[in-house]
Amino acid sequence: MSRISIERKEAILKKLLPPHLMSVAEVSKEEVISRATLYYWRQQLSQYCRAKGLYLEQIKNWKNECMQGFKSSKEQEAKAKKQAKEDKLEIKELKKELRYKEKALAETAALSKVWSPRVLLCTYK
Repeated sequence: MSRISIERKEAILKKLLPPHLMSVAEVSKEEVISRATLYYWRQQLSQYCRAKGLYLEQIKNWKNECMQGFKSSKEQEAKAKKQAKEDKLEIKELKKELRYKEKALAETAALSKVWSPRVLLCTYK
């Protein structure tokens, strides 16, 4: 009994699924693997998917996305640096605006003390 690698097993199972959609008999002859083994593998895959509430296409998509994520890590780092730079600039601008508003509020408070409503009422009577 020879051991078949996981990658090889996946490649063989792909032949049983769309778009290839080969029959078990065809794959069995082509790969020189018993039909019972192929049926068992397909059953295992189906059971796993049903137990997890997944579809086979979802698993394939997740695998591809994960592999793409590992390949494009430099791109992700560049995007993260750019985003961090933009965030720092925005924070700087917001702090500047906050300081300006605090100064304006302090000035308004000081003027309201100097020009209190009582002083204004006394001068107009």
